[in-house]
Amino acid sequence: MWLPVKEVSKLLGITERAIRLSLADLCEQEKYLCRCVDGVGGLSGMQYEILLESLPQSAQDKYNASNQEDEEMHPFMKCTEKQRAAASYRFRIITLYKQFKNNYDRTDKGKAFIRKYNAEHPDEKPISYYQLNRWECAYKKMAGMVL
Repeated sequence: MWLPVKEVSKLLGITERAIRLSLADLCEQEKYLCRCVDGVGGLSGMQYEILLESLPQSAQDKYNASNQEDEEMHPFMKCTEKQRAAASYRFRIITLYKQFKNNYDRTDKGKAFIRKYNAEHPDEKPISYYQLNRWECAYKKMAGMVL
Protein backbone atom coordinates (compact mmCIF):
# COMPACT_ATOMS: atom_id res chain seq x y z
CA MET A 1 0.00 0.00 0.00
CA TRP A 2 1.37 3.39 -0.99
CA LEU A 3 1.10 6.17 1.58
CA PRO A 4 1.48 9.93 1.09
CA VAL A 5 4.36 11.73 2.82
CA LYS A 6 1.95 13.37 5.27
CA GLU A 7 0.78 10.03 6.62
CA VAL A 8 4.31 8.60 6.71
CA SER A 9 5.47 11.59 8.73
CA LYS A 10 2.85 10.82 11.39
CA LEU A 11 3.86 7.17 11.49
CA LEU A 12 7.58 7.94 11.81
CA GLY A 13 7.15 10.92 14.11
CA ILE A 14 9.14 13.32 11.93
CA THR A 15 8.12 16.30 9.84
CA GLU A 16 7.00 16.08 6.23
CA ARG A 17 9.85 18.41 5.29
CA ALA A 18 12.42 16.08 6.84
CA ILE A 19 11.04 13.18 4.82
CA ARG A 20 11.00 15.12 1.57
CA LEU A 21 14.56 16.38 2.09
CA SER A 22 15.90 12.90 2.77
CA LEU A 23 13.66 11.06 0.30
CA ALA A 24 16.21 10.93 -2.53
CA ASP A 25 18.88 9.46 -0.23
CA LEU A 26 16.47 6.99 1.36
CA CYS A 27 15.25 5.77 -2.03
CA GLU A 28 18.77 5.51 -3.49
CA GLN A 29 19.88 3.44 -0.50
CA GLU A 30 16.76 1.33 -1.10
CA LYS A 31 15.75 1.89 2.49
CA TYR A 32 12.27 2.99 1.38
CA LEU A 33 10.49 2.28 -1.87
CA CYS A 34 8.93 5.45 -3.19
CA ARG A 35 7.23 6.70 -6.29
CA CYS A 36 6.22 10.02 -7.75
CA VAL A 37 2.57 10.57 -8.72
CA ASP A 38 0.58 13.44 -10.13
CA GLY A 39 -1.18 15.63 -7.59
CA VAL A 40 -4.95 15.87 -7.23
CA GLY A 41 -6.40 16.81 -10.61
CA GLY A 42 -2.88 17.35 -11.91
CA LEU A 43 -2.93 20.81 -10.32
CA SER A 44 -0.85 20.11 -7.22
CA GLY A 45 2.34 19.10 -9.00
CA MET A 46 4.16 15.88 -8.25
CA GLN A 47 3.65 14.12 -4.94
CA TYR A 48 5.68 11.36 -3.36
CA GLU A 49 4.26 8.14 -1.96
CA ILE A 50 6.15 5.59 0.10
CA LEU A 51 5.43 1.88 0.21
CA LEU A 52 4.12 0.89 3.65
CA GLU A 53 5.94 -2.43 3.58
CA SER A 54 9.29 -0.65 3.16
CA LEU A 55 8.84 1.36 6.37
CA PRO A 56 10.23 0.12 9.70
CA GLN A 57 8.13 -2.58 11.39
CA SER A 58 7.15 -0.20 14.20
CA ALA A 59 5.60 2.23 11.68
CA GLN A 60 3.78 -0.62 9.93
CA ASP A 61 2.41 -1.86 13.26
CA LYS A 62 1.28 1.65 14.17
CA TYR A 63 -0.49 2.03 10.82
CA ASN A 64 -2.20 -1.36 11.06
CA ALA A 65 -3.29 -0.80 14.67
CA SER A 66 -4.82 2.62 13.95
CA ASN A 67 -6.73 1.34 10.92
CA GLN A 68 -7.99 -1.70 12.80
CA GLU A 69 -9.30 0.50 15.63
CA ASP A 70 -11.03 2.79 13.14
CA GLU A 71 -12.77 -0.14 11.42
CA GLU A 72 -13.85 -1.83 14.65
CA MET A 73 -15.08 1.21 16.54
CA HIS A 74 -18.45 2.76 15.70
CA PRO A 75 -18.16 6.55 15.30
CA PHE A 76 -20.60 7.05 18.18
CA MET A 77 -18.22 5.19 20.50
CA LYS A 78 -15.37 7.58 19.68
CA CYS A 79 -17.32 10.39 21.32
CA THR A 80 -17.02 11.42 24.93
CA GLU A 81 -19.75 10.51 27.40
CA LYS A 82 -21.01 14.10 27.33
CA GLN A 83 -21.19 14.07 23.51
CA ARG A 84 -23.06 10.74 23.51
CA ALA A 85 -25.56 12.10 26.05
CA ALA A 86 -26.15 15.21 23.90
CA ALA A 87 -26.61 13.09 20.77
CA SER A 88 -29.07 10.79 22.55
CA TYR A 89 -31.02 13.81 23.83
CA ARG A 90 -31.24 15.30 20.34
CA PHE A 91 -32.19 11.97 18.78
CA ARG A 92 -34.98 11.54 21.34
CA ILE A 93 -36.38 14.97 20.49
CA ILE A 94 -36.17 14.32 16.75
CA THR A 95 -37.99 11.01 17.21
CA LEU A 96 -40.74 12.75 19.20
CA TYR A 97 -40.95 15.44 16.51
CA LYS A 98 -41.31 12.81 13.79
CA GLN A 99 -44.20 11.19 15.68
CA PHE A 100 -45.76 14.61 16.26
CA LYS A 101 -45.57 15.48 12.54
CA ASN A 102 -47.37 12.26 11.62
CA ASN A 103 -50.28 13.07 13.97
CA TYR A 104 -50.56 16.87 13.57
CA ASP A 105 -52.68 18.08 10.65
CA ARG A 106 -51.85 21.79 10.51
CA THR A 107 -48.96 23.37 8.66
CA ASP A 108 -47.14 24.92 11.65
CA LYS A 109 -45.81 21.54 12.79
CA GLY A 110 -42.36 22.72 13.95
CA LYS A 111 -43.53 25.69 15.99
CA ALA A 112 -46.44 23.74 17.46
CA PHE A 113 -44.11 20.93 18.50
CA ILE A 114 -41.70 23.41 20.13
CA ARG A 115 -44.53 25.01 22.12
CA LYS A 116 -45.84 21.61 23.23
CA TYR A 117 -42.43 20.17 24.07
CA ASN A 118 -41.25 23.19 26.06
CA ALA A 119 -44.55 23.28 27.98
CA GLU A 120 -44.33 19.57 28.83
CA HIS A 121 -40.65 19.78 29.89
CA PRO A 122 -40.30 22.94 32.00
CA ASP A 123 -37.36 21.48 33.94
CA GLU A 124 -35.23 21.21 30.75
CA LYS A 125 -33.64 24.08 28.86
CA PRO A 126 -36.19 25.21 26.24
CA ILE A 127 -35.39 24.32 22.65
CA SER A 128 -35.91 26.66 19.72
CA TYR A 129 -37.31 26.05 16.27
CA TYR A 130 -33.85 26.82 14.85
CA GLN A 131 -32.26 24.10 17.04
CA LEU A 132 -34.89 21.55 16.10
CA ASN A 133 -34.45 22.33 12.42
CA ARG A 134 -30.63 22.04 12.67
CA TRP A 135 -30.82 18.75 14.58
CA GLU A 136 -33.29 17.29 12.09
CA CYS A 137 -31.13 18.31 9.09
CA ALA A 138 -28.00 16.89 10.72
CA TYR A 139 -29.82 13.64 11.46
CA LYS A 140 -31.10 13.35 7.91
CA LYS A 141 -27.64 13.99 6.53
CA MET A 142 -26.01 11.47 8.86
CA ALA A 143 -28.65 8.78 8.58
CA GLY A 144 -29.24 9.25 4.87
CA MET A 145 -32.98 8.92 5.32
CA VAL A 146 -36.04 11.14 5.09
CA LEU A 147 -37.92 11.82 8.30
